[in-house]
Amino acid sequence: DDPKIVITEAFCMNQCKRGPNLRILQQSHSDNDNDSDSRSVTKVLVFSPEFMNDTERQRKTFQSVSNEERVRSIFELVKTYQHQQQQLQF
Repeated sequence: DDPKIVITEAFCMNQCKRGPNLRILQQSHSDNDNDSDSRSVTKVLVFSPEFMNDTERQRKTFQSVSNEERVRSIFELVKTYQHQQQQLQF
């Protein structure tokens, strides 16, 4: 199964003045060792200091996503991450 990337708004978390804030989630399925069911697993993605400052990395959110350029750069980062993950599956 391909991991699904979800961009979601992160509400306040004492960051309101730095908002709007976004969190990047990766949803994937994990096989349960105990039975034949698969389980949905969601993790928050954190990127290198090149893309996230220390506070963003600690809180696992992109802060001050208040203009189109910032949105575009985060979206491109996510697309690049997805592409790299797909290459690792092959």
